Amino acid sequence: MNREQLLERQYQLLSCLVAAGPDPEGMPARRLRIVSRGLACKRRREALSSWPGLARLAGQVEPWFDLYAATHQRPAGGSPLLDGYQFNLWLARRGVAVAIRTVCECRPYRQSVVPRPAWQRHLLSLRYGLKEWWRRQSPEDTLKISLPTPV
Repeated sequence: MNREQLLERQYQLLSCLVAAGPDPEGMPARRLRIVSRGLACKRRREALSSWPGLARLAGQVEPWFDLYAATHQRPAGGSPLLDGYQFNLWLARRGVAVAIRTVCECRPYRQSVVPRPAWQRHLLSLRYGLKEWWRRQSPEDTLKISLPTPV
């Protein structure tokens, strides 16, 4: 096996484990699924432990993170802090109050997250508040932004 073939095989394995790609030839599917689930749980645990405010969501946050992770890859560099921030942003867009507060207070900066200036915090709070008010004023037949109920 030459270097290019080895790199291709490694890429296939990584794609299978973290991006739900096809199983590489000659590797047991059951073991691949176990490792894939373990990596997904590790990602969730790291991202959620970076943002203690999410603990207020109790048992709801894990299924929501799994939904988020199914459509969003880990940020470049693998920063759990940035991954957790992007998850907070995803929740804030769906109207979760705890996440809205976090997004209003912080912003991403390269591979980290820094506090927002006071004027930005107030503007974002106002924006999310108006969005929530508008959602409540709209008729029932319009599309509503909501999170699925965790099972």
